[in-house]
Amino acid sequence: GRQWNYQTPYTETYNLTVQDQFTPHDSIQVAYVGNAGRHLDSPFGEINAVPAIAPPGTNEYDPTVVGHFPFPQFATNSFFEVTNGDSSYNSLQAIYAHQLSAGLNVNVNYTFGKCFTDQNSEGSPGTPGWRAEWLPGFGPKKDYALCNSDVKNVVHGSGTYFLPLGRGLTFGGNM
Repeated sequence: GRQWNYQTPYTETYNLTVQDQFTPHDSIQVAYVGNAGRHLDSPFGEINAVPAIAPPGTNEYDPTVVGHFPFPQFATNSFFEVTNGDSSYNSLQAIYAHQLSAGLNVNVNYTFGKCFTDQNSEGSPGTPGWRAEWLPGFGPKKDYALCNSDVKNVVHGSGTYFLPLGRGLTFGGNM
């Protein structure tokens, strides 16, 4: 099922970038990059699972445990989807590029970022779901924390070399 006042999920992205070429062969670029997600889809999971509130080993088909279901109007082990998830990502990104002679280029970039969310991503490895989502004072908003995929520091380096092969170049110039 879905919540009755379903809200359309959306994301907003924003960035501010400054670049400077301080020599004929060197440039640097610094950027602030951000993303905010609102009303994200979050499955509540099995909202009528007997093990959630009944003693361990209780059989969901046993007629004596009907009163143990948190939502008796729903079928056992039914799923419920809500749009109450939020997320945010903010990062500082820097890129240094250097052009060497003879067709060699080198790039190095660094990202310092943080990702937070309270979205329940069931099925993702290492995601236990929300803590006590039905109890007042707990639930999804109290689980706003680092994303499962959060990576604080990332460094990449790359290079390209243009082969001097072909018409008008060092090798095969007369082709």
